[in-house]
Amino acid sequence: SILFISSSEETRLPAILASAELSEVLTVSNIPRFVERGGTIGFVMQQDRIRFEVNRAAAAQAHLTLSSELLKVASRVINKPMRNGEP
Repeated sequence: SILFISSSEETRLPAILASAELSEVLTVSNIPRFVERGGTIGFVMQQDRIRFEVNRAAAAQAHLTLSSELLKVASRVINKPMRNGEP
């Protein structure tokens, strides 16, 4: 399953990520610093283009396997464990 978390839900992000952590859900958002806060894939603007960042630790925690092809085209890949949406 995929869960897109709208930027309008940023104040609820810790609770949403905590709930998502209990199931095998791919979390995706355009919230600033989303991957650092425990999300799996975050959309970012870079040079007037939409790119994406990946948090491998969040994917592993959700028991998701990300392809090497996906990781190659990501603008940034981090390996930071989920902290319930906190910075």
